[in-house]
Amino acid sequence: MTTRDALRACIERITDKQVRDFARFALDALCPEDHWFWRAAASSSGQHHPPACRGIGGLARHTVLAFVWLEELLRAYNKSDSTRTVNADAARLAVLLHDTRKYDSLDSLPVHGPLAADAISSLLDGDLDVVARTTIEIAALCVGTHMGLWATPPTYFGEMTPTQQVVHLADYCASRDIDPTIYFEEVIP
Repeated sequence: MTTRDALRACIERITDKQVRDFARFALDALCPEDHWFWRAAASSSGQHHPPACRGIGGLARHTVLAFVWLEELLRAYNKSDSTRTVNADAARLAVLLHDTRKYDSLDSLPVHGPLAADAISSLLDGDLDVVARTTIEIAALCVGTHMGLWATPPTYFGEMTPTQQVVHLADYCASRDIDPTIYFEEVIP
């Protein structure tokens, strides 16, 4: 399965048909086949992502990994506290599109979240029902804040909605280059 096929499979997890159709349209519009998104590495410095997400095609693989993390976080988040609900479809759409403007220019890296949020909003049309439109607007908000403290301007975790929090955490977890064996040395000599 190619990374593009994996992302299309992720889109199928979106339950609202209009939001799912928008996700397909937006991914094709923002990242056509020859777009840098499909060739770029996830990390601009080569330091903050797992090896599978470095090098050619790493950003698209990072997006799939972030989606996997998101699904795990949704499972935990929605079971842990019924008063703090997450809009799962908005979170799924946000994770799919969160880095679509990361390398648009030399200056876009620190502001790629808001740039992508604006790009998503510009694709909205009048044929969506209220639920789908609201979900997409929430997703754009989540994309705009997905970098949390590392964004320009920063967004603090406590200021985020639960949906923004899971999007931020999914991206954060997917960007960690962690070797779990380093922790075992302290526990198992």
